[in-house]
Amino acid sequence: MRKVFALVFGLLVGATACSLVSPVDNATQVTTGAAATCYITTTDTVKCAGNLGGPGSVPLDTYGEVAVPIEGIPEAVTSVSAGRGHICASTDENAYCWGENGSGRLGDGTSLDSAEPVEVQGLPDEGIVEVASQYEHTCALTRPGEVYCWGRGGGGRLGTGSNANETSAALVELPEQATDIEVGRLHSCATLNDNSLWCWGGDANGQLGNGPGITGSNSPVQVTGLPEVVSVELGYDHSCAISTSAETWCWGDNSNDQIDPTGVQVDTPAKLESPQTFVQIALGNLRTCGIDEAGQAWCKGYGTWGALGNGFNSSSSAFVAVVGTDSSPVTALSTGDIHSCAIGVGADLRCWGNNSFGQLGATTPTGSSHIPIVANQSS
Repeated sequence: MRKVFALVFGLLVGATACSLVSPVDNATQVTTGAAATCYITTTDTVKCAGNLGGPGSVPLDTYGEVAVPIEGIPEAVTSVSAGRGHICASTDENAYCWGENGSGRLGDGTSLDSAEPVEVQGLPDEGIVEVASQYEHTCALTRPGEVYCWGRGGGGRLGTGSNANETSAALVELPEQATDIEVGRLHSCATLNDNSLWCWGGDANGQLGNGPGITGSNSPVQVTGLPEVVSVELGYDHSCAISTSAETWCWGDNSNDQIDPTGVQVDTPAKLESPQTFVQIALGNLRTCGIDEAGQAWCKGYGTWGALGNGFNSSSSAFVAVVGTDSSPVTALSTGDIHSCAIGVGADLRCWGNNSFGQLGATTPTGSSHIPIVANQSS
């Protein structure tokens, strides 16, 4: 476990080494989990801030308020995704996970926790495009367009036709090649090369989008009522997709007005009513965020801990602008449990919301930040 004792004149002074500390200026992709933030650098490595462990659990590692390098991934990293207590990354050839391994969520064929990355077992040799992690499961998209999932299987979230846990990667049977994948708390989705969307898992909050009365599915079902889509994003219990005509459609849990101001569950896809046209969306716990065509970030829904980034500690049923992104645009956005991060055009990293575990990558005296602050990294 790394231990940080002091920050003196730009040096991170620890038990065994000193490292230079500087603002992040090399981020290319970011992910926010329950207690950690990780990003890929311009040299294709991973750095993380916060804790390797879910809230309420004893962390396997403490990264702290300065993002530190993750050792043990032998190849260039192409994607990274943080869940609740575990993190996964992909390279061109393999996937690696580290953290808590309850229900087999590390995919290494065991149930043993690991603070260091371990290789996922059961994936084919054709190569990996991306991984997507959430609460206690992960899915991977392969280069030929196949989807594999592992971890907790409750509610059918792995899409294997069973509710059983999988300690190594298991194939999801889909009718076409997949082009994008995403996972939520209890459900998972994939866009296919015919621009359709298929989802599986729990549906207690309408997150599968197939109408009221559906209890869930342990194998993929097509989301009906959608136009052709190009990407999908899942929150804990709600879902959104961007269509080929740049419209955003959402469904599922709406208890904090994260879809519309009624607060009523949305059981089938509904066009997101917003004056903004989003080129990217990011869903988290009870929140929906997006980046518009000018690079400005907007969020709505649950706002405690400053989670909306608009300078306030309250929720909003309408999209509110994330402070500073009008004058300093962003290119990528991720929203997790109660915090979010965005990458600027200069590869800088700005984060806001809950900072109880140092996941914002900076020191905040109150344990949170209601506006984006610059994350720091060590060399």
